[in-house]
Amino acid sequence: MSVVPDATVAIHRCRTKSISLPREAMKRCVAPAFKVGPWRVDCIRVVCFVCVACLILSTKTASAAEPLKASIDKESAWTGEAVLMVITLYSPGPFDGTASFDLPELSRTAIIKIGNPVVGSEDVGDESFLTQRHEFNIYTQRSGTIVIPPFEVRFRGKESFVGDVKSVNATTSELKFESKRPPGTDSLGVVIATERLNCEQSWTPDSPAHVKAGDVIERTVTRRVTGASSMMLSPASSAAPEGIRVYTSDPEVVDKVTRGELDASRVDTIKYQVQKPGTFELPELTFTWWDPKAEKLQQTTLDGLTLTVAALPVGEQSSESAATTPTEKPYTFWAMGVSLLVALAVLYRPVKRIVEARRLSYHSVAARASREFRSACRANDARAAYAAVLAWCRIHSDRHEPLSPDDLFGDEWNRLSSYLFASGRTSSGWSGSPLLHAFNAAVKRRENYQRQRSRASLPALNPSH
Repeated sequence: MSVVPDATVAIHRCRTKSISLPREAMKRCVAPAFKVGPWRVDCIRVVCFVCVACLILSTKTASAAEPLKASIDKESAWTGEAVLMVITLYSPGPFDGTASFDLPELSRTAIIKIGNPVVGSEDVGDESFLTQRHEFNIYTQRSGTIVIPPFEVRFRGKESFVGDVKSVNATTSELKFESKRPPGTDSLGVVIATERLNCEQSWTPDSPAHVKAGDVIERTVTRRVTGASSMMLSPASSAAPEGIRVYTSDPEVVDKVTRGELDASRVDTIKYQVQKPGTFELPELTFTWWDPKAEKLQQTTLDGLTLTVAALPVGEQSSESAATTPTEKPYTFWAMGVSLLVALAVLYRPVKRIVEARRLSYHSVAARASREFRSACRANDARAAYAAVLAWCRIHSDRHEPLSPDDLFGDEWNRLSSYLFASGRTSSGWSGSPLLHAFNAAVKRRENYQRQRSRASLPALNPSH
C-alpha cells in the first residue's frame, strides 16, 4: 500500500501527538498504489490552484465593476434641515456627456441637485477609476424615518482612455435617515432649519407721509438664507386692513452654491393701493426659523407702516380746469381746428401703423399667456398654472387698473394657493378644471367691460348745440 504524501504527513503528525484516528479516516487517507500516482496528484494540485486563482480574479472584477456608490452624510436631522446625499460614479476611462438621475418623488420631500460634478480618480483594488461626485440636498417636512428608495442612474464612459464609449445603467442602494420635528414648530407651515436668515424691507416712496386716495405704496421684502433652498421660503403675508387693495407679483428667487454651501434668496413685492381716506396700519411681518446649532427657535420682525390718507380737495379739479380755460377770441378756435385737422391728415397713416403694431403685439403676448394658462390647467400642473395666472394679470394690468387674481377668480385662486403653500396639503392632487372655468368667465366679463367702456368713450353722432 502507498500513501498520498499530504495524507502521510497528517497521519505522522497525529501519531506524534498521540491522536488516534478513526478507521474510516485511515481508509480514506490510504489508497492502492495503482489508483493514485504522482502525476495524478500533481494534476489535482494544478486544478485546485487554477480554481482558486479564477475565484480571486472574479471577486476582484466584481468589486471593481461597481459603477456607483450612494451615501448620505447623517443618520438623523431636523425637519427642514439639509441632508447631503452623495452619488459617486466610476468609469475606467473618461466620462462622456452628462449623467441623468431618475430622482424619486416623495411626499413633502424635495431632492435638489447642488453645484456641478467634481471629477477625480480612485483606486479600487489594483485598478484605477475616474470618478464623478454628484451632490444633492434632501429637504423634508415630514417626521420619522425618511426612506430614499433605489433609483436609476445613467451615464456614459470609455472602457479605457482610448477605448470605445459605453452606456452604463446602474441603480443606487436604499438610503434612509431619521427626521425630527423641532419643538414648538407645530403651528408653523414650513419649517426652515438654518443658522442664518437675514430679512430686510424697503418702501416706495421712502417716506409716504402725504398719501392721497388712489396712491400705491410698494413694499419690497428680501430674505437671504444659508444652507437652505429658496423653495423653503414661503411667500410674505399680503394681509391688509379694509380700504387697502393688495397686489402681488412673481417673487424673485435665486439659488447659488458658494464654496460648497447653498445660499438662497427670495424677494417679494407687495403693492398697497389706498381706496379711501383715513388712517391705516399696514401690518408688520414676522419670520420664524429653527437654528439647528443653537437648537432653538429664532425670530425676526419687520416693522409695519401707519398711513394717514387725505381726501382729494373737492375744488381742486374745478380750479385747475378754470385756470386753463382759454380766453382767446372765436377766430382763434377756428385756426386751431384747421391746424388740428391738417395735422391729423398728415399723421393719420403713421399713427395708424404704430397703433396697429402695438395692438398686434399686445394681443400676441396676451394670447400666449392665455394658452400657457389653459395648458397648465388641462395638465393639472399647479405651479405652472400659478405662474401663468400671475403673468396674465400682469400683462392686462395697468397703473390705474391693476388686476388681482383673488378678485378675478375668488375661491378657486385660494384653493390653488392653499394647495401649493399650505402646511396641510393633501396628496390627492389638484384639478385645474374649476380654475379654468373661472378664468373663462373672468375673460368674458373683462371683454364685456372693455366693450362697454369703448362705446361710452365714442362722441355723439348728433351733438346738441
